[in-house]
Amino acid sequence: MAELRSHESEAVVVEEVEVGASADIHRKYRIDSVPTAVVVDDSGTTHLAIVGPLGPDHRAALAATINPLPNG
Repeated sequence: MAELRSHESEAVVVEEVEVGASADIHRKYRIDSVPTAVVVDDSGTTHLAIVGPLGPDHRAALAATINPLPNG
């Protein structure tokens, strides 16, 4: 979470979603295992999903996905 939070800005919100408290969100984004990071824009469109710990390729994909998003 700390690494993901480093991407937070006015345009990027990082939220930890516990399945017990927010099962509907887990169903909506088809999160079946943890950790999973999902990049979703403000219209609800999923741009990237990463299952498992972040590796170097994941970090590059995450940065490339977040930077071109509107207001991002």
